[in-house]
Amino acid sequence: MIDTATKTVEAATLAVDGGPYGVGITPAVPFATFNAELQLDVDTKPAKDALALETSFTLSGSAPAITPLTQAVTFQAGPFEKIGPLFAYAGTISGVNLQAVITPTGTLRYAFAAAAEGPNLTGITKNPVPVGLTIGSGNGSASVNALIFH
Repeated sequence: MIDTATKTVEAATLAVDGGPYGVGITPAVPFATFNAELQLDVDTKPAKDALALETSFTLSGSAPAITPLTQAVTFQAGPFEKIGPLFAYAGTISGVNLQAVITPTGTLRYAFAAAAEGPNLTGITKNPVPVGLTIGSGNGSASVNALIFH
């Protein structure tokens, strides 16, 4: 068994009455559109680094609906909470304070925003900066010209 969220092997064998009859793998489905804006505050002390990310994306017509309550969002490792029409996350991961929100903006359209305090941004000194987002089987990426503050 493979945990697709962490891409790790959980078990080498799987016992099923009558044996397994097939394997199903959900392929990644690129977003129809993906745009991103990024701001980085790179401090001389990495513990004081910060980032702010805003994206917008449109699911392709063949993509399944996103369900952040049960699907992995690779930008974070914690579960999202549904607040009205929004999906929100707030927590600390490896000492980094992270807040993220996914907002429906229309049919198959969403916005994703995240802010983090304390990520180590050492080494990010010039543009472009790669940005990627995966939710369930949907994904998008872009190289963006970030606003980099020192």
